[in-house]
Amino acid sequence: MLEERARRIFGKSTHLKLLLLFYNEPAYFDNIEGLAKRLGKSHVTTRKVVNDLCKVGILKDSYKVRRGGVRDRIVMLNKSNPYTKAVFRLLKRMEVCAMENLEEKDREETVEEMIEKGKERRSRIVQELFKLYERVQELEREIEDEIVEILERLDEDDFIVHVSTTLEGDLEYLTKKGKIIFVAKDGSVAVQARNGTYIIGQRAFLL
Repeated sequence: MLEERARRIFGKSTHLKLLLLFYNEPAYFDNIEGLAKRLGKSHVTTRKVVNDLCKVGILKDSYKVRRGGVRDRIVMLNKSNPYTKAVFRLLKRMEVCAMENLEEKDREETVEEMIEKGKERRSRIVQELFKLYERVQELEREIEDEIVEILERLDEDDFIVHVSTTLEGDLEYLTKKGKIIFVAKDGSVAVQARNGTYIIGQRAFLL
């Protein structure tokens, strides 16, 4: 996980592989040949990377004389170098952040967190609903004003006491004196007296 995140920042380089090798194994040391095997890189590439990191002081080397007088270059971590400390602090912080992110993903969301996360969306929905409700009320007032005017011309002493919707989707206004005013979806109007006869229009035409 750390290697994956570090690669995203530093790139897929042999330098990064070598840094991570010593980060995970600070006491590790080896010659160029051994390092090349661990990294899966050529001897030339490994030597170049080691030289780069030795120049900035993150790695240090010493020479050991083998049998036959062959000098063997041993490479190890330079723990006291400030660049080493800075790079390793960064890698450590990345490792901690990676674990925190993993724990955050694995942790089950609480009811409080779920409510908080959906707060903005719910607020938007509620505001839209209120806008629609206000618009419905506005339209209801407009059509009711027209019905009141029609009713006043028929009987100025009568008034609306109840509004409902029929099964056919028409609006139905009941008056104090028992009249029923139907308003169809196409805007047609029919007025039925208390005795069932139609004063205006025919209910059958509205279906």
